[in-house]
Amino acid sequence: MPNRILVGARWLVMDDDYLAGARAARLALGRSGNPSEGFAEGYRNEKSGQHCRFGIDLLTAPDLGTSFDIDHTGNGVAFIDRLLAATGAVAVADQIFAKARDGHPLFSTPADMKHRFLEHGILLSSEACAQLAKQVIFDFNSAGCDLDPEEEALAEGLTEARRELLLAVGDVATEYDGSPQSRFVSYRARRGRGWAASTAQRMARDGQGFLVGITGNGYIKLTRKGWTVYRRLKDASQQLVPAPAMGG
Repeated sequence: MPNRILVGARWLVMDDDYLAGARAARLALGRSGNPSEGFAEGYRNEKSGQHCRFGIDLLTAPDLGTSFDIDHTGNGVAFIDRLLAATGAVAVADQIFAKARDGHPLFSTPADMKHRFLEHGILLSSEACAQLAKQVIFDFNSAGCDLDPEEEALAEGLTEARRELLLAVGDVATEYDGSPQSRFVSYRARRGRGWAASTAQRMARDGQGFLVGITGNGYIKLTRKGWTVYRRLKDASQQLVPAPAMGG
């Protein structure tokens, strides 16, 4: 028995035509010449992010005659983030995609990723695959790694401004799950527009480029070792913040 979904004030039957339309929208297959109203409803509702409710991807849910009401628990969470959580795609990606010798995830194009996931019964759009790859790579890099003794000494000798740079880059990157533009880092540190880029360049000249790097198009990122130092600095800065006074 097909499942049903509540959209607005209407209960819609998720029959074969409806599901075909929804899957076509998610996988960017186009309308496929299907003239049915069910196909069109499924297509439109997938485009509006209706098919991930109560931690379930409705496009792969078994047909048990379930009625899927409005899910208010997902308010404020992006559809792609809810979909990735519902499908367990991050855990599956860990199993089906290769890794470099240091463990760095190796992903193909979003379109290729989409087809690999389909082989495992997971329906993700190219946009969701791109988001997953970005998230997994960020999580890997931000986990950090050990410094060797020489690098430890260089990290200990960081000036206050360079410590400030690492903190600002890490804070902004954590908010956006990726490498920020250097000008945003400068703003976060309440410095002039070019401060972050010039500080990172001086660090590279002084042998501290193993902590932070800047790209030609203005993005700045912490290396895995930079993330390790960032976490140390973050912990130290939080320990310096005085505890709030207790009420008398």
